[in-house]
Amino acid sequence: MRELTPEWLKADKPDTKKIGELCDAFDAVELRHVEGSGLRVTVKIGAIAKFIARAQKIMPTPNGDRKLVYRTTVASMQGRGIEINRADQFATILTRFFGAAVGP
Repeated sequence: MRELTPEWLKADKPDTKKIGELCDAFDAVELRHVEGSGLRVTVKIGAIAKFIARAQKIMPTPNGDRKLVYRTTVASMQGRGIEINRADQFATILTRFFGAAVGP
């Protein structure tokens, strides 16, 4: 794939962001032939998490079956004087956590 990507770039002129994401995926998974044993696959969990986080744009949709649990938790926190910020801070949190820009 690493050898083919430059050729794809020349031929099709694809979205450079998508190519960057593809290169990130290459860095997250390593395949190595082990003589007499087979194929060794190494998955770098941190790199995979960053790859997924950069593709995520908004907070995932909450589980509708747990709506009452979510509301009860928020009400309990507010009852203890904890301020609840209802703005979507998902991208900001991911950026802080992973140290890289996320989303579009």
